Amino acid sequence: MKYILENIREITEMDIHTLAKKGYCSPATIVRISKKIGFNGFKELKIALLNDINFND
Repeated sequence: MKYILENIREITEMDIHTLAKKGYCSPATIVRISKKIGFNGFKELKIALLNDINFND
């Protein structure tokens, strides 16, 4: 979770397996985190992050 918060722009360009390696966890953990915070999965989380970045720019 810490890696996600510190690297939001980079995450929007990553696939789930790359993020799992960089965050030292499994892809399933990323999906569980995404669902725990209210998204249907990692893709939906990425879309929300992109929308937030575009809104703030």
